[in-house]
Amino acid sequence: MSLATRLHRWIAAFGVVLLVGIVGVVDHYQNLDRQRAFQIEANQILSLVQHFRSMQSIDATIPNVKSPWCNTSNYSNSNNKSKFLIKILSLKPINPLNLPSAPERTILSILSAQGLTQSQGEIITLDGTPWYTVARPIHFSAGCQSCHGPVTTHADAGQDTPSPNSRSVEAATFVYIDVLQYPSRSLTSPPHIVLAIMIALASLALWVLARQWLLKPLSITSQTLERFAAAPNGEDLAQSRLPEELQRLHRAFAKIGRNLLHSQASLDAGLQELAEEENRFRALTQSAVDAIVSADEDGHVSSWNRGAERIFGYSEQEMMGKPITLLIPPKFLPGHLSGFASAIASGSTRHQGETQEVQGIRKDGLIVALEVALSTWSLSGRRYFTAIIRDISKRKKNAEKNHRDFMSRMAINSILEVALKSIPLQEQLTKSLQIILAVPWLSLQYKGAIFLYNSKSGKLEMSVNQGLGEQIVHSCKEVALGSCLCGQAAATKKIVFSSTVDDQHTVGFDGMKPHGHYCVPILLEERLLGVLNLYLQVGHVREVEDIRFLETVAQTLAGLIERKMSERKLRYLYQAMEQSPVSVVITDLQGHIEYVNPCCCRVSGYEAHELLGQKPSVLKSGEIPIPVYKGLWDTILSGKVWRGELRNRRKNGEHYWEDISISPIRYDNGKVRYFLAVKEDVTQRKQLETDLAELLSTLDIRVMERTRELKDKIAELEHTRNELVKSEKMASLGRLVAGFAHEINTPIGVAVTGFSLIGDTLNTMENLLMQEEVREDEFRQIITTTREAAELALANISRAGELVASFKRTSVDQSSDDQRIFNVREIFTDVIRSLHNKIKKTGITFHVQVDPALNVLGWPGLLDQIVTNFIINSLTHGYPSDDPKGQITLAARIENNTMVLDYTDDGCGMEESVRSLVFEPFFTTRRAQGGSGLGLYLCYNIVTSRLHGAISCESSPGQGVRFHITFPIGGTN
Repeated sequence: MSLATRLHRWIAAFGVVLLVGIVGVVDHYQNLDRQRAFQIEANQILSLVQHFRSMQSIDATIPNVKSPWCNTSNYSNSNNKSKFLIKILSLKPINPLNLPSAPERTILSILSAQGLTQSQGEIITLDGTPWYTVARPIHFSAGCQSCHGPVTTHADAGQDTPSPNSRSVEAATFVYIDVLQYPSRSLTSPPHIVLAIMIALASLALWVLARQWLLKPLSITSQTLERFAAAPNGEDLAQSRLPEELQRLHRAFAKIGRNLLHSQASLDAGLQELAEEENRFRALTQSAVDAIVSADEDGHVSSWNRGAERIFGYSEQEMMGKPITLLIPPKFLPGHLSGFASAIASGSTRHQGETQEVQGIRKDGLIVALEVALSTWSLSGRRYFTAIIRDISKRKKNAEKNHRDFMSRMAINSILEVALKSIPLQEQLTKSLQIILAVPWLSLQYKGAIFLYNSKSGKLEMSVNQGLGEQIVHSCKEVALGSCLCGQAAATKKIVFSSTVDDQHTVGFDGMKPHGHYCVPILLEERLLGVLNLYLQVGHVREVEDIRFLETVAQTLAGLIERKMSERKLRYLYQAMEQSPVSVVITDLQGHIEYVNPCCCRVSGYEAHELLGQKPSVLKSGEIPIPVYKGLWDTILSGKVWRGELRNRRKNGEHYWEDISISPIRYDNGKVRYFLAVKEDVTQRKQLETDLAELLSTLDIRVMERTRELKDKIAELEHTRNELVKSEKMASLGRLVAGFAHEINTPIGVAVTGFSLIGDTLNTMENLLMQEEVREDEFRQIITTTREAAELALANISRAGELVASFKRTSVDQSSDDQRIFNVREIFTDVIRSLHNKIKKTGITFHVQVDPALNVLGWPGLLDQIVTNFIINSLTHGYPSDDPKGQITLAARIENNTMVLDYTDDGCGMEESVRSLVFEPFFTTRRAQGGSGLGLYLCYNIVTSRLHGAISCESSPGQGVRFHITFPIGGTN
């Protein structure tokens, strides 16, 4: 195409452009007139809106009150020539569906940033329709809080400007006026036609001038350049006849051509490198394990890699151009939209460059834990957001599992630490239950209990509980096997689970709060020890981790309970062996002594350390034949039990007889490990057998000697009683001796009479034999008389022996500070029997309310002294009449390893002035009758100082007296 043709076209185009420009100028001024009209109409509408809102009454106390202006309203004027819309928009709406569009957010941002009272009118396009838009800032009252962000309350519900003390809200009233339906002038009007003709004439004149002044010179120049181009060997411009201007123009064109070629080559290389870089970046993005997702400022996905497909389940085709909100759980959607709007307004995110943990939702609806790093960037004036997303669900699960395992191990270790402490079983179980209830991941209520199985009753008994009310503790004090959830767990020996209170709960009451249960049997090799009962939150789901942990806890508790029971059995066994009245010796297979009890030391005269490591041969007397010992060893080495009597030698050289039983102690596999020898000192029995033989030959002499010895013994006891009177602590023992002496006189006297009768009968028999005149009937009479006298003497001697044994126990206990296991009822009975001499002269009856099987570990002598002083005090002060009658009650029981002793009489009682001083030393109301005032003071000191207990006295005139004593004990049986 020639330059002339181009110029012709350029001139025609210029004319058209000029025409269009002039028409545009005219139209611009017409549009200015329209915009002024729009502005006036918009201001009027905004003023009417403000006036209308100020007239509305919004009750802020009524929840969810909404002004009709909170929704879009569509209005038309009376002649239907134009229509307008009214909207109230905010950058922070509560309802995400009311989020402003991009042009509207821009207007709101300008109003908020510049503090304008009203925006400039402008035309924006919404849903394909142009609108003239004007916005005016507003401030909502408390009544609009349900649709918009936090606002302050103003006195005027329609107030458009904030009060001095209020906080501004980024919101405005938008007015939209339809541009298309607004009247405008037509382009075919006469002014426009005249203007077009004038422009056509001007263009024609311009074309003529350009042809004359421009086209002809250009034609001549082009012909010259053609001749130059056709010159051979590229004739140099300097040698040509071209004008200087054309030469400069040619050189400039040549340089521009070279530069263009170089730029084209560089551009091609840059495009190639850019394409390769784009391919590398896309390959890197698609091969990334993490999800890399980008979204534009409208919240639509603009890039999506394979990592995102793996994490969220959506393909790239499904997500491109879709809202990013598809990946956000509904409960986090308002926060996301608020943060996204803030990021659009500020141009950066709150956690720029930081990694944060969030939750996302997959295509299948599954919630996943994610780790997100967010960044922003811009391209072509638009803002984009890119997130690198990593699925950390497995890591979170592993972390939770590791934390759960750690907490479980800590709980088990804590229970094991409790098990190693030297505290009572009940305290160990209480601490263990508190540890279990404190495990955070079990969803437990802080309630529970531990039941122990009582094999005698066949029921579960609640041992400890935590957080349970009195009603449920009373109802579940004992639970039968198979009854309720705990009984079912015990009967089936399997964990019973319940998520709520259902028909399985046979124990219940009105007002019981909803709860669930884990009832875990505590087993030791399929042997039931108890049940662990835990209270769950309602609706808790049974999990495998819960079961495994609770099974481990139950096994740990089983070991704790079994260990405590074994310790108790070992303690009882050890105390039984230590306090055994017979000697106990344990040796190894070679006969080396590994254990001896105190009785063995007392009998042999050796200390324990002198016997340990030695062989029993150290006790040999040398009088027993060697084959006896050989038979002994052959018997026990074969695994059998040997029984027999051996004569041994004490450390001081004395000989004594022992009745010995030696048995093997075996391992679980039956192999013999130790030998146990139980030995009883029968020296006295042997001596009695010898004495009995001598007695048959010299019965009368023996009787007389025995009678004299008994009288001497009585005198000695009387002397001992007189000596013990010097100390009040031994006064009760002195009274015991006196009573015993009086009681023992009668059977001893009767026995002496019987022996005297035997002696006389024997003398008669001897005379008859010497005269050889013994008839059969006389001989039978003598034998009958001798037998009856012997039986009478033996019966009274036996009674005297019982009295001596009773006195021995009482006197030994009162004079000894040794701790041992004793029967409480037997102690009370012995004291009453020892005071029989004083009691029989009265009409007072005794009632002993003590369980015959109650055996305790303690100090029986101290208890003897206390009871003796109480009885003597009652006989002396409580029943002052010559013929006293009444009742004395002794009661004892065990409560929580504490002995509770109640002593009551129905005597004359005491005045308050006397009762308040009853435990004071040397205080007595019978000093003239020999009272020392130390009896009850001694009882008080024994209870408080020796027994570490408490004693109290209750009495009033005519109502008797009651002593209440409590003190801890070492154990019960």
